[in-house]
Amino acid sequence: MPDSRAIDSGIAVVIATVGRADALASCLDSLALQTLRPAEVIVVHSGGDPDTRALCERDWASRGLTVLYQPYPQKSAALQRDFAVRRTAQPLILFSDDDVEFETDFIERLFEVLASDAAIGAAMGRVANHAMGGEPTPLW
Repeated sequence: MPDSRAIDSGIAVVIATVGRADALASCLDSLALQTLRPAEVIVVHSGGDPDTRALCERDWASRGLTVLYQPYPQKSAALQRDFAVRRTAQPLILFSDDDVEFETDFIERLFEVLASDAAIGAAMGRVANHAMGGEPTPLW
């Protein structure tokens, strides 16, 4: 596959978080290692801790990742996700929890499934919550 920086994936990753900067850091690190990177990552934060904002404002661009920080007043993953959806122009959206670590080819494999048939409107892969001691189990 060509260098992922040269491909416009058209995928926005939306992450709702409430002040869990350590978990979010691992999630963002795994997104920066993707073989096909998302066009953007929108982090919607419903907590007042400065660590999450500082994490999102790091130089992710040097790692091929565009991270947009969006504060939100309510602690509701559904409302946070809806808020982010209205702020992206990307045609494909991947919703994630902040404590997920993706396998390096997760977005590429997801993209392949969606691109394989115009009738496919949604797809998912299995991920594990590493904080709970889970191991990733791909479903491709």
